[in-house]
Amino acid sequence: MKYKLTLLADFNPLLDNKRYLNQQKALNYIRFFIACSGVFIYLLLKPNSNPRLFITLSIIVFYCTVLVLSPRLQLFLFRKRMLSNVIDIFLIFFLCFFSGGTHSLCLMTFLLPVLVSSIEPSFGRMVLIMLFTLAALVLLGVFTAFDYISFIVPAVYIVFAGLLVNVLVNSDFRILANYAARDGLTALYTHQYFYDKLSSLLVDSDNNMPINLIIIDLDDFKKINDEYGHLYGDRVLRKVADTIKANVRDSDIVARYGGDEFAIILSGVEQSLCDSIMSRLRESIVNLGHFTHVSLGCARYPDEANELYQLIDLADKRMYAEKIVNRSPRNDPPAFTERRTLH
Repeated sequence: MKYKLTLLADFNPLLDNKRYLNQQKALNYIRFFIACSGVFIYLLLKPNSNPRLFITLSIIVFYCTVLVLSPRLQLFLFRKRMLSNVIDIFLIFFLCFFSGGTHSLCLMTFLLPVLVSSIEPSFGRMVLIMLFTLAALVLLGVFTAFDYISFIVPAVYIVFAGLLVNVLVNSDFRILANYAARDGLTALYTHQYFYDKLSSLLVDSDNNMPINLIIIDLDDFKKINDEYGHLYGDRVLRKVADTIKANVRDSDIVARYGGDEFAIILSGVEQSLCDSIMSRLRESIVNLGHFTHVSLGCARYPDEANELYQLIDLADKRMYAEKIVNRSPRNDPPAFTERRTLH
């Protein structure tokens, strides 16, 4: 069976959050540098001309300084990204209002909130910020002196720059994010994504919602590689991955935990249903005809473990306990014969 990986179908929100948080930290320093440069230019060119402009610049510098120095405020505005962009638009509006309206030298700073929102994968949020920015430009013209040329030119720049950056940044990132989140052989989630996702679920989980972690080990998989070669073993791993995905919900997280180990995160599933799923998984994998038995271990949050590594360790220990039972003499697998045909 040919196995196809669809690159743009999946997107890794965890990787995106880490990427965007790092970008936001860098943008905070850029904001601070631009604000300080504005104050320096103002003092250099017009030291006594407009006290309201100086006050506005001082407020902007103070806001940017606090944003750089306060991790708590950074995290808050990271979670409230729309609010962060609206604050930028608000401050830029008053900066331009007190420095010449639509003829202000600072007019193109309206590009900043649009470019900041354009690095996100959310196209809708970027369009919304773009509309807020254009509305601020219109209001600036209404309250000062409306000039069609002074409005149209920056408006075209803002729309074009936002769309261009969004397309260039996120089209490539979606492909890279998919590669980072998916195992190249089985197309299941990677070990790192599994840890990130499970950690996120435990932090955000309602205490009343159970989370079941299942770890699966393919007993005696090494014999398949030794007997038939690694290419055949890879084909078996892909078949097992397909079988696991076919026996769980689309919303469940299935990861390649190790070489021949798999991990499944089942959210909101009661114990009886989880036991039924484990039994079905065990039977379906054995029915592929490549193993006489497989080992499964399960741990349940928060009933049995309330911490990430405790949950993983418990599921892992239970899997190995079953593996020891499967290795007992009465469960020794028969010789590998007539297993070259994949169904």
